[in-house]
Amino acid sequence: MAYQTGVPTDETDLVQQMVIWLVSLGWTNNLSAADVTGWRAHVSKGGMFVNLRSAINENTGGVWPSSIAGGVFVGVMLSVGTGFDGSHAWYDQAGVPTQNVGGALPSGAGFSTYNTSLPPPHSMAPFTRYHFFSDALDNVVVVLERTPANFSVMGWGNLIKKGGVWTGGAYFFSRSGPVYAATPIVPTCECPFAMSGFSGNDNAAWVRADVDTYIGAWLSNYRSLSPGYGKRCATGVFFADAPPVDIPSYQFLGPLLTSQLNSQANLLPIDVYGERDNPSNPGQIGGGFSLLGTVPGIFLTTAGNHGFASGSIYSIGADDYMVFAGAVSPSPWIPGFAIKKT
Repeated sequence: MAYQTGVPTDETDLVQQMVIWLVSLGWTNNLSAADVTGWRAHVSKGGMFVNLRSAINENTGGVWPSSIAGGVFVGVMLSVGTGFDGSHAWYDQAGVPTQNVGGALPSGAGFSTYNTSLPPPHSMAPFTRYHFFSDALDNVVVVLERTPANFSVMGWGNLIKKGGVWTGGAYFFSRSGPVYAATPIVPTCECPFAMSGFSGNDNAAWVRADVDTYIGAWLSNYRSLSPGYGKRCATGVFFADAPPVDIPSYQFLGPLLTSQLNSQANLLPIDVYGERDNPSNPGQIGGGFSLLGTVPGIFLTTAGNHGFASGSIYSIGADDYMVFAGAVSPSPWIPGFAIKKT
C-alpha cells in the first residue's frame, strides 16, 4: 500500500499534489494545466484514464454541461474514461459516463469545498490535510479534511469481481456531505457508495459493467427518480435512500458495528449490485439486482463515531485501517468508513 499526507493550500494545489504523487506510482501525466479559475489534470495507467478538474467559483454549467445551470461550484471534479484527447474539454473524453437528457452530456462525480457562509470565492481552503491511498492494483482513494473533522472523499479503481463472469469492473466515486452554515448537522461526508445519489455530479458512484442488454456503459447509484442515467448500481449502505429491497441492507446492522465493552470495531465490505433487465420487457429496468463485486480497500464502519478519532489507525492483525466518522445528528447514525492503509 502507498500512502501520503500533506496540507493543500487550495483546490488546485490538491489536484497538483495528486498528479505528482500518482506519477511517482507509475501513472502517466497526459496533461496538467490551468483551466479557467482552476486546474485540469489527466493521468492514466493500465487502460484507466482519470480526468480531474479543480474549480473555484465557476458556473456549474461550465464545469459540467450536465449540471443544473445557474449555480456555482467550488471543489474538485472527477471522471474516468477509456482515452485522452488534449484538444477536447477536460470532461469531454472518451468513455466517460453520460447523462442522456436532451442529448448525451458528459457526467461524473466530484466533491464540494463550497460554503456560503465564507467570503467569496466561498472556499473552505486552506484545508487541514489530505490523505492519499493506493494499493498494488492501483485502486486510489483521496480523503480531504476540509476543516478539522470535516471530510470529502473520492476514488477510482477496479472492483474485486464476484457474482460470475461479466465484462467491465472500473469504478469511481465521490462524497461531500452537507456544507451548511449555522446548522446542528456535522458537515462531513458519509461512506462512499452510500445510497444517496441525486441527479447532478457530486455524491455519486459509477461502475462500468455490461449487464444484460446494457452494454459498454456505466451504472450509477443515482436514485430512481433521477432520469437519464441508464441502469443503476446499488449497495447495502443506507443513507438518504434505502437500498433496493432485493439486496442485503446494512441499515440496521450499521449502528451495531462498534462495541463499547471492548472497544472493538467491525468493518463491513461494500458490495456493489447491478440492475438487471426486466424479463418480461427486455431492455427495460425492473429485473432486480445481481452481485457485481466488492469495492477494494474501503469499508463501512461507525468506529469514527464511537471511540475512534477520525484519521486514527485501527489495526486488525497485521493490517492497519484509517477510520473516518460520518455525521451523527440529526440521524441516529450516518455511516462512516475506513480505508486500508497497510
